[in-house]
Amino acid sequence: IKDPKEAHTYLSTWKHRSTGDNVWRFNKNTQSWLVRHMYDVDKIPKNIFEIMILYLDDLKGASRERVHDDAVRRAVQYKNWEKKKNENKKEEKGEEDDKDKSNNDNNADDVKGDDDDETIWNSLSDKDKRKQYKRARKVIDVLKSE
Repeated sequence: IKDPKEAHTYLSTWKHRSTGDNVWRFNKNTQSWLVRHMYDVDKIPKNIFEIMILYLDDLKGASRERVHDDAVRRAVQYKNWEKKKNENKKEEKGEEDDKDKSNNDNNADDVKGDDDDETIWNSLSDKDKRKQYKRARKVIDVLKSE
């Protein structure tokens, strides 16, 4: 487990690497930790996430594709969850629409990562799910096909 401060320093040093000090060195373990935790607002605060977005824009090859695919999966997961939540509200109010219900048999169950991701997702508050979605959208935007 990496200290979030070490990862923050890594990104800050990366951001200022062109100042001529050449202090920044690529570290695969740190990059992996950052990618794994970039949706966790407790480990990667908003100001650091903004640097992370710039860092992700420099990713190449398979890493770029994996990060993009994960962001798409998270965005779709949120949208499916949001859709299901809205349907449940309609049902509670007695406004169930049979057509919408028949089209929504495929929900968040269609887009699952591993069990750990699913457990984490289910433990998030609605607000944190929304934050994760917003971050995923930013990642998708920055990693659009070149």
